[in-house]
Amino acid sequence: MSTSIHNPGGIADSLPHREGAEPVVPADIPVHGLKPETTPLSSPERPRNESASSPRQRPMRQLLGKRPPWMRGMRGLFALLVLLPIGMAAIYLYGVASDRYLSEARFTIRDNGSVNEPASIDIGTLLGGGGGGSRQDAYMIRDYILSPDLLALLEREMGLRAAWSSPDIDPLWRLAPDASQEDFLEYYRDVVSVLYDTESGIIRAELQGFEPEFTRHMLDMILVESEHLVNDISHRLAQEQLKFITQEIDTNTARLKAAKTALVAFQNENEVVDPKGELGVVTGVISQMEGNLAAEKTRLTAMQGYLDPNAPELVALRNQVDALSRQIAVERNRLTGSGGPQLNTVMARYEELLFDVEFANERFRMALMALEKVQIEAAKKVKSLVVVSRPNLPDEALLPDRTYVLATMAAFLLMGFGILSVVLAAIRERME
Repeated sequence: MSTSIHNPGGIADSLPHREGAEPVVPADIPVHGLKPETTPLSSPERPRNESASSPRQRPMRQLLGKRPPWMRGMRGLFALLVLLPIGMAAIYLYGVASDRYLSEARFTIRDNGSVNEPASIDIGTLLGGGGGGSRQDAYMIRDYILSPDLLALLEREMGLRAAWSSPDIDPLWRLAPDASQEDFLEYYRDVVSVLYDTESGIIRAELQGFEPEFTRHMLDMILVESEHLVNDISHRLAQEQLKFITQEIDTNTARLKAAKTALVAFQNENEVVDPKGELGVVTGVISQMEGNLAAEKTRLTAMQGYLDPNAPELVALRNQVDALSRQIAVERNRLTGSGGPQLNTVMARYEELLFDVEFANERFRMALMALEKVQIEAAKKVKSLVVVSRPNLPDEALLPDRTYVLATMAAFLLMGFGILSVVLAAIRERME
């Protein structure tokens, strides 16, 4: 049975077609014997991969569209800049890094006489912290602990270079066997820390080590050497003060002996013990004889009025007056005459020598008093290192703090990656 197709107007014949291909029939042209295929308007066909239950997701996807290629590349950048460093750090911290033990000691420096002294206002305390002397002592101890001198002593006693170059220590914390003295000192200062509390005056020393017992022993030796330093300095200062006063005492003793020797020699030379007293005696004798002479002259004048000039009484009285006059002249010559040592000159020289003796004696007495005072002050100001807490034996390795290091590293890496992402996005948006 053949089916004829009605082609009004020859529309089908007018459509171009290739040889061997099926004729194209418009959808709106009815074909006899066939029902035209119709689709209901109320239920349009949806794509298979689209869910009919999410009508709200379609506008968002259409709005966002496909993810740009550069955002797909940020995943690799994130893995390279964030995940890879964190992973490498975790491998090092948990698989390679050596445990480090922390030992701590607390001590302070005190004066032996500070307890008995009355309370006073310290300007250094008012300005914040301990007194100036305590702060200087603390800084001195800190500098000594971190000094090359103490490091050399510890190296001789404990062999630090060999201990810190052990192959059991991880490479990042291992000291090179051929490290220079400067690198050795820098490594030492990395594991030793000294902190000073200005309010309490307590000095805290911390030491990192790879073995608990070795760490405690090393810190204990640091305390012992610091105590030796404090004692040596305080005793040295006291000895210097005592040495100065002792020299002053010796000098004044020799001066006093020389002055006394000169005075005795002068007395022996002039055959006088106390010229001042002898001068007084001579002056008194002269005064007495002058009084007697005046009285005898008065009698002589009175007797010459009624006696014969050759009368024995007048002759005797006249001889007595002459004798008194000659003796007074002799005594006066002892004071100011030139026949022998003048008493006034002797007196002046004697007073000079006596003054030298008294002055030397006074200086000697003051030196003895200063010596006693310095001894008391030196005993008060002798400093000592008082240990508040001895170095502890660590039971647990506190370093490295793996969780803190990884968390801090991740936070900074994420922050940096976020900033980098924003910068790159702004640059691409600007270029597009």
